[in-house]
Amino acid sequence: MSKNDDGFTLIEVLVSLSIAAFITSFAIAGLTSCFGVLTSLRQSEDVDFDLAAMSKLRALVSASRNATTMDQSLGVARLLFSGNSQSLELVTLSEGYALEGGPVRVIISLNCAVGTPDPCLLEARTAVYRPNASSEILPGPIVLMRHIKSMDVSYFGETDVPGKQTWLKTWVSRQTLPRAVQIRLVRDRDGKADQFSLIAPIKSASIR
Repeated sequence: MSKNDDGFTLIEVLVSLSIAAFITSFAIAGLTSCFGVLTSLRQSEDVDFDLAAMSKLRALVSASRNATTMDQSLGVARLLFSGNSQSLELVTLSEGYALEGGPVRVIISLNCAVGTPDPCLLEARTAVYRPNASSEILPGPIVLMRHIKSMDVSYFGETDVPGKQTWLKTWVSRQTLPRAVQIRLVRDRDGKADQFSLIAPIKSASIR
């Protein structure tokens, strides 16, 4: 083929394709590296968020207070602290206690919706504490953590045997607060299971 003819020779086409493939390989490698950095940053942010949520949860439980509510069915006052392995209800102090804050009622539980990407949401519902719990209006939940596969809560305190203390699965219809609460969570995200655990010691104090 002469230089005056239109088009390219086979060698020129092969060289051009080789150069294009070489440049494309660098571009793909760059994109892969970029996605890897973004994934690492997202995972780092998720870890920071989870640690902050666990720290907040520990602070709420540790600040539990001796507060009573009127049991409408029995007509007697009972301690507003009740929990099992899957949920926990308590009265604690808001962060604004020195100002406009004060005692708040908190219900911590899992919300497992069928047919959603998240196995379960760890949620907290809060309301200003009132001795008559039936008059409280609990607003929409606050999502503490997502992708929770399981939760296990246990309570350390005295058993029915005087002087004997151990970890219990439930804390219901008791007149005293437990000494500590342990919360263990398993999060399942993208097929990876992460475990979180905290122990919140409780300093018994009454609402004044």
